[in-house]
Amino acid sequence: MSENEVTNEQPLKPIPLGVSSWLKMVRRNKLTVDKTAKLGLLVNFFDCVFFSRPRRMGKTILCSMLKELFTHGDQNFAGTAIYGNWPETQTYPVISLSFYGVDCQNASTFEANLCKIVSDAYYDAGFKDAMKLIGTTSFDRLTSLLKGIVNDDDQQLVFLIDEWDYPLSSHLDDPQLFASLQSVLAKFYSWLRLQNANARFILITGIMRYRETSLFTGQDIRDLSMHPRYADLVGYTKEEIEQSFKRYIPLAANKL
Repeated sequence: MSENEVTNEQPLKPIPLGVSSWLKMVRRNKLTVDKTAKLGLLVNFFDCVFFSRPRRMGKTILCSMLKELFTHGDQNFAGTAIYGNWPETQTYPVISLSFYGVDCQNASTFEANLCKIVSDAYYDAGFKDAMKLIGTTSFDRLTSLLKGIVNDDDQQLVFLIDEWDYPLSSHLDDPQLFASLQSVLAKFYSWLRLQNANARFILITGIMRYRETSLFTGQDIRDLSMHPRYADLVGYTKEEIEQSFKRYIPLAANKL
């Protein structure tokens, strides 16, 4: 059976290979598997969470969904479980960072790139004065300047940190470089811990469990990687594959 032989059914939606933006998936009418049912519980029950999974498991799209929900509400989630059930009645500036692919050939280069990533994230979140931070290469200096960017002390922010461990996992074979990059990351997470007191929500994703690097303490963050309620936030369950990919499976089987 080919796709053209399927009758009385809607055309198959394209599978979103390589697409990690929720809005792109929706606007381009890509196939989506609804993973939103537990997002309301996630942001209501936890303030700061860590989620570990291998790459290509959907961590980035999870960050993208949360960014869209916190920034614009559920208006772009029609037809999903979260539509009409998103618990927030207000929106928040979202500081969204990804360390994936960042140049970290040495500690000084990584620190300069970290400063750029953070300042760009603040600018994208609506803090236009973050433009003044361009060129800052010391993270200690950057954090001092950031205090003047967010003028409202009561302003709650959302922090989404994707692939936090990329600089480390890329250099597991170089203990000296690993240690120097770890030192830079320690500055970042020391600063992030200070933001936790007035943050609405913090999510950190990666492929390494945070305890392996001693950058966090158990009191700062809740590791949900193996939590039975939230384990299926990313990736596909057997039931999801059988339901969402039901029409795709025989087509793929015929090609193999």
